[in-house]
Amino acid sequence: MQITIDRNGQHFGPYTPEKATAHIASGGLLATDWAWAEEMGGEWKPLNELLETLQAPTTFM
Repeated sequence: MQITIDRNGQHFGPYTPEKATAHIASGGLLATDWAWAEEMGGEWKPLNELLETLQAPTTFM
């Protein structure tokens, strides 16, 4: 999965989820930056929300 970041109209990336997480830890990206990933429905969300969705366990019935 590739994540694109939008901060004030400027795009960064694409990043893998692991790289995006590392950039948050180093201060290069903000958890509140807008993030987009086609696999997640193509909707822009705050980066931390997008990453949390990726880490959520999937349950099958």
